[in-house]
Amino acid sequence: MLKEVNDILYGERQKLYGSFEESFSKAATIASIFCNKKLSKEDIVKVQIAVKIARESKLHKRDNLVDLVGYTVILDDLGGKK
Repeated sequence: MLKEVNDILYGERQKLYGSFEESFSKAATIASIFCNKKLSKEDIVKVQIAVKIARESKLHKRDNLVDLVGYTVILDDLGGKK
């Protein structure tokens, strides 16, 4: 599973969509407008983690767990860049 997460985070998807730091920064800007309050890229990742846990609590799917690990890695990486 860890190899799969690594391939997702640093492989083709990153080439297609850019770095996750850039992606979550843009998402935070957009979500901040919608919510009328300042949200950080870390906040957005935490919401994604919450979504995956909520989905997994309803129905087990391996994809939920792969994504959960991936978002945890992203959160750790973003936290180290403060």
